[in-house]
Amino acid sequence: MYRSYHPTVPQYKLISKSCYVPKFESVFFIDKRNMNPLLLLFMFLLTANCEAAWRSTHVQITNNLDPNTTDLTIHCKSADDDLGVHVLHHQEFYRWDFKINLFGGTQFWCSFQWLNQFHWLDVFIEETFNCRDCKWIISNDGPSLYNKITEVYDHKKWNDPKKRT
Repeated sequence: MYRSYHPTVPQYKLISKSCYVPKFESVFFIDKRNMNPLLLLFMFLLTANCEAAWRSTHVQITNNLDPNTTDLTIHCKSADDDLGVHVLHHQEFYRWDFKINLFGGTQFWCSFQWLNQFHWLDVFIEETFNCRDCKWIISNDGPSLYNKITEVYDHKKWNDPKKRT
């Protein structure tokens, strides 16, 4: 298809008496009559979720076990990443950053081991947790997640040990 770029052709827009600029449709060869509704929907969904594409989420886990207790050993993973084993002394923390999966389903879980205790916990599930800076403390009473609204740590339950090995 032949396209002319002469100021008298409709691809140009008159800005002032002697200034013509190409119209958006002309520069990107967009034909409004043939705009695919699926393409428009895809572009809308992409821009609606694009915040997740560049904004990082942080998870921090702090050992708040009794000081007389031995160290806390944690091993954190997602479906895509194994963050390895980390040993935390009393009041030490482990922190990592990640980007949310653009198409959803981001999840991290950790196992926790000290003395004769072994537990595991989902520390981030995109659809469940409403935090961009998830701060966990692990104490003898169990895990707690910081609530930014109430500014206190909310006690949570360990995951069922039979559902994950």
